[in-house]
Amino acid sequence: GHDERIAVRVAAARDEVVSFAFRYFPRQFDFISTQIDSFRTNRLGIGVSGGLALAYASLGVFNALTSAVNHAWGVEKPRSFLRHRLFSFLMMASAAAMFL
Repeated sequence: GHDERIAVRVAAARDEVVSFAFRYFPRQFDFISTQIDSFRTNRLGIGVSGGLALAYASLGVFNALTSAVNHAWGVEKPRSFLRHRLFSFLMMASAAAMFL
């Protein structure tokens, strides 16, 4: 009935999109498959760099959290830049330890 006609139209539209993509972007698919193969062979390097990026982003979150708490409690003399970063790192490490 009606659902079958819709399914046929959806399948036809999908086939058109796929054939268009293969017709006009064949090199990009080769590039993507090459990159995926590279990711599979270099898992350790990608894992380490991803972990470092995650830690850096987390430091930013905890840095903002520390600043917000200091502002809420009316801390007038903020820590130095390095002490602030160290405190944020310790907060991040404590949060990570709680999840383990």
